[in-house]
Amino acid sequence: MHFGECQWNERAKEVVVHLCNTYDFLSLSDFYLRWQVVVDGVEWSADSLALEAVMPDDSAQVALKLPRALKAQNLVKQGQELLLNVDVCLKESTSWAQAGHSVAAHQYTLLSADRTQHPGKMKGKVDYQV
Repeated sequence: MHFGECQWNERAKEVVVHLCNTYDFLSLSDFYLRWQVVVDGVEWSADSLALEAVMPDDSAQVALKLPRALKAQNLVKQGQELLLNVDVCLKESTSWAQAGHSVAAHQYTLLSADRTQHPGKMKGKVDYQV
């Protein structure tokens, strides 16, 4: 699993994340995507959605709705940091892990506290968990 670019649409309160299926034989239909917004270290409520049948070596863009209460302009004015944590998790238990086990995770910086990170397109990398 590889996390690619992330595009944040502030007006729509939506983030589009690009996912690449790097498995050789598995479709992404065996997994779900879990995400959570973090503002200055405070975790907001998490949400999740089932992934479609993205075949091996293929990719998809997934639109994630952000909380309505999130006001980007206020965060910028106050110099706050806005992060998006994403995890790809198993839907069902397997012989090697329980349902809900995270097989890949990434953290995107949507707003940097030092304002050097401009919102918009951000590149991702895979984080493997053992």
